[in-house]
Amino acid sequence: MQRKNIEFRSNNHRLIGFITYPNKLPAPGVITFHGGTNTKDVCPCFPQVPDALVENGYINMRFDFYGSGESDGLFQDKTNAELLQNMKDAINFFAKDKNVTKFGITARSQSGIQQAYLYDKRIVCRVVQSPAIGVRSEERRVGKECRSRG
Repeated sequence: MQRKNIEFRSNNHRLIGFITYPNKLPAPGVITFHGGTNTKDVCPCFPQVPDALVENGYINMRFDFYGSGESDGLFQDKTNAELLQNMKDAINFFAKDKNVTKFGITARSQSGIQQAYLYDKRIVCRVVQSPAIGVRSEERRVGKECRSRG
């Protein structure tokens, strides 16, 4: 296993993270998005899930969203639009890695919601862990709003 520290830009902010490579390259990859109140280092199932991916032959990328961990910004300045753009820019950064043959994403909590708004034909697989809302409660709320609009 080899770990490489990374830095990329998103909305003109510096985002910090790392990519961990398995011994055999090239390989498929997974970008692991942490929850809204977490960091790339401190999040439920981190580092267990990302480490297991690498041990099983996948490249893994983790980074701190804007306002988290080592990345630029303050927590209170995070917005859904900012997080979604961070995800898009992370995907563009990861897709340029010549060792990555194809990739999927895994998202936790708030990121689980954000990834639902993210369309990118390069993503071959998605895993959502503990999304921040209950789908049924949102369906009821949205359903009522749609019915009231006629």
